[in-house]
Formats: sequence, structure tokens, C-alpha cells
Amino acid sequence: MAVRKRKIRRATLRGWWKPLPFLLLPFCTLFLFAALEGRRLQTEYDIIKLITQIRAINIDIAHLKDERRELNRIELMDEQAPSLDLIEPNPEQRKIISEAVVRKAMKIVESHTESAISAPAPQRTVLYDLTPMEERMVRAKDE
Repeated sequence: MAVRKRKIRRATLRGWWKPLPFLLLPFCTLFLFAALEGRRLQTEYDIIKLITQIRAINIDIAHLKDERRELNRIELMDEQAPSLDLIEPNPEQRKIISEAVVRKAMKIVESHTESAISAPAPQRTVLYDLTPMEERMVRAKDE
């Protein structure tokens, strides 16, 4: 009888590998798609990380370009200043604007803006090329 039980056990385990190809095929396809999806997500994550780095570097480059432009502009102005033959203006070209005129102009500005400037208005010197007729007209308007 003991021999018979062994045969029964052997008979139940016989052919256990035959359904494996049918079971492995769906699992392999699922694992393949999972691996491909994981690789795609990792690639997208890497691309996003690189794009953020590129944006940060572009911002830094833009700041450096602005600084270089500013320095070049100042250096060019320093280089060109002697060749421009700048001279002091004539006393006739200087016009002193009185405090009353400045206050009147500030009232106009205050009426057109929300925030008013509360600081006292000092006298200002402005350079103009005015004819005597224009000067008389300006003085008449100021009074």
C-alpha cells in the first residue's frame, strides 16, 4: 500500500511545469510594461530636472549679461568722455527755477497721481536753450 501512495504523489506532481509557459507569458508581459513605464517616468523626471537646471543657468547668464552690459556702458562712457569735448555751459544757458514754480508743478503732479511727494521742493538748476521771447512767456505763466 505504501508503494501505491508514492505513485499517487508522483502522479499529482507529474506535468506541473506544463502550464508554466502559459502563466509566464502574461506575467512577463506585465513586468515588461511595468519596466518600460518605470523607465519612461524616470526619463521624464530626468528631463524635468535638466529643464529646471537649464532655466536656472539661463537666469544666471541673463544677470551676468546685464552686469557686463552695465560695465561696458560705464567703461565706454569713461573712454568716450575725453573725446566728447564737454565744456561748462554758458551762464545764459542756465536757468534757475524758483521754488514757487516747482511747487506749482508738484501740485499738478499730485492731482494726477495717488501718492503725493511731501518733501519740500528745493531750487533746481535746469539747462535750456531759450530765446528771450520764450523766457518772457515762461515767466508770464509762472506769475
